[in-house]
Amino acid sequence: VEGGGQRMAAATKAYSDGLVKLTGQKDLLKACLDLWKVDEARLVTNYEGAVARVEDGIMRTALLHLSSSPEGFFTLRRNFVQSFAVVSAMQWVLGIGDRHLSNYLLDLATGRLVTIDFGYSFGVATSFLPVPELVPLRLSPQLVGVLAPLGTSGPFREVLAYTLTALREEPEVLLAALETFV
Repeated sequence: VEGGGQRMAAATKAYSDGLVKLTGQKDLLKACLDLWKVDEARLVTNYEGAVARVEDGIMRTALLHLSSSPEGFFTLRRNFVQSFAVVSAMQWVLGIGDRHLSNYLLDLATGRLVTIDFGYSFGVATSFLPVPELVPLRLSPQLVGVLAPLGTSGPFREVLAYTLTALREEPEVLLAALETFV
């Protein structure tokens, strides 16, 4: 979607600047380390203000623009939701952090999501990143917008649960994924 990258960058800057202002620190890393001292409501307000700078439906609109028909949009969206659910489950199990838009690739022909840059794995991202990874998976309003109208209770939840069950029942899949790190 035209201008989406600039809006995302502006939202990220607004969030970072807000953290610096909330903590009184001049350095973003120090501000992140001091977040525990800040009132939760003020942090939530800062986050929501940054998120509000980018429309909830921006990713859904991008998939719509990639489609040549309603059926094509349905297929792209289904592939996106399924691949995002699988990726989210795997990243959570493996403790892969540092998840932002630059660490995902979208196959424009199929709508499938592929992750790249696994430099922060096995929970390391909770202590070395300027903004530590403290959430199990990324589920921004823009991602939830792609899941509409069912939201997280539809195919996303089903594929996520199926993936976690499959990993428990067939741990060889997880071991194959771990070979990447060896």
